[in-house]
Amino acid sequence: MRIIIDASNISSGGGLTHLTQILDAYNPSDFPEIKELTIYSSRKTLSYIVDKPHFTKRTSKLLCMSLPYRFLWQQFLLPVIAKSYDVVFSPGGTISFLCKTPSVTLSQNLLPFEKSEFKRYPFLSKMRLKMFLLRRLQSLSFKHANGVIYLSNYAKNQIEKVIQQKKDSPIIPHGIEQRFFNPNRVIKRNFDTLNICNILYVSTVDMYKHQWNVVQAADLCISKRMNINLK
Repeated sequence: MRIIIDASNISSGGGLTHLTQILDAYNPSDFPEIKELTIYSSRKTLSYIVDKPHFTKRTSKLLCMSLPYRFLWQQFLLPVIAKSYDVVFSPGGTISFLCKTPSVTLSQNLLPFEKSEFKRYPFLSKMRLKMFLLRRLQSLSFKHANGVIYLSNYAKNQIEKVIQQKKDSPIIPHGIEQRFFNPNRVIKRNFDTLNICNILYVSTVDMYKHQWNVVQAADLCISKRMNINLK
């Protein structure tokens, strides 16, 4: 089997982390049926992927340009390239509608399908327009794809309600890197003036993340005389 990974619309955030980690974890001896694996993306995205002998990294001039050019590459050039492959995997949530090669995509962004969340943004805002376009594009992609992978049953049920189509789609949650496991770590449970609990929240600040709940929870802890520090 020859697989091509279309990472044309992956440039940062969780999508980039997922791509780099899944390739880092890939062991060809576990999948002897895969004879060739090729990743197409921008030079910047590919620079985050560690070079290994069992896959190939490819790019093009269009893939290093802005999103509209990368979309054109995906829709019109990818189908030509994919003719010599058996499967196209598009982890970015959209597929090439002209591609004759079987396509599999991955749902990583539920926000476009949660109306109550993206309606928090002003009607004519850039974010509201972005969510509307993603909802339309990803809905069409999930309908046309030969396979769709979901991160949770909740995501699968919510999206299938919108696209009004059910498929025998697998649920594959994101994993956790081994470096986050430390069996020797001492868990502290009491925080007083000499025992500080430092809480680090790493994220962009946005409406749909409901970060005010984290601030309120920290305030509640402080009101109960717990010595915590939230960054």
